[in-house]
Amino acid sequence: RMSVAMRDVLKENEMTNVMGDCYCDDWAFMEAVDNVQSEQFQTEQAERVASLMMRQVQPGSIAIFHMPEKNFRHTGIVALE
Repeated sequence: RMSVAMRDVLKENEMTNVMGDCYCDDWAFMEAVDNVQSEQFQTEQAERVASLMMRQVQPGSIAIFHMPEKNFRHTGIVALE
């Protein structure tokens, strides 16, 4: 749901709101990974993120990921690779 304030910011900046059509619940996988140092576990979680996304994505899709950063939600970076 978009608030009036959000709508005003979009209008002021001549921007258009878009929504994604596929997502991968990356937050659920990444939260677990951020607390575990095992490289194998991190790789497995990244593969799950990628697999879930690939089951939904189609040409022209807008994919929704949380912003990955090195050492925080790093699984997202691995999944995108």
